[in-house]
Amino acid sequence: NLYGADLRGADLYGADLGDQWIIPGPVRSDGYQFFLQKLKDDTEPKIKAGCRMFTIAEAQKHWTDTRGGTPLGDESEAIVHCLCVLARSRGLIG
Repeated sequence: NLYGADLRGADLYGADLGDQWIIPGPVRSDGYQFFLQKLKDDTEPKIKAGCRMFTIAEAQKHWTDTRGGTPLGDESEAIVHCLCVLARSRGLIG
């Protein structure tokens, strides 16, 4: 159970998580590390950023509603998009 774990700086390359997975993403300009993950009890992939934990749709809505049209909002949107592209390229999401 990695809920609440601070994985900043963790090297997860080659870790065998079974059917669970974590894709570490960039650190946003304000210092928050982003992750896209699907762990044992998750029904769908989640975006983790700081203390925030959202489904992909919830993450997109959150940063649009709270930071839409700002550099931080644009950066958050780009990070989420990047993580989703990586997950698709690895066959983890459709």
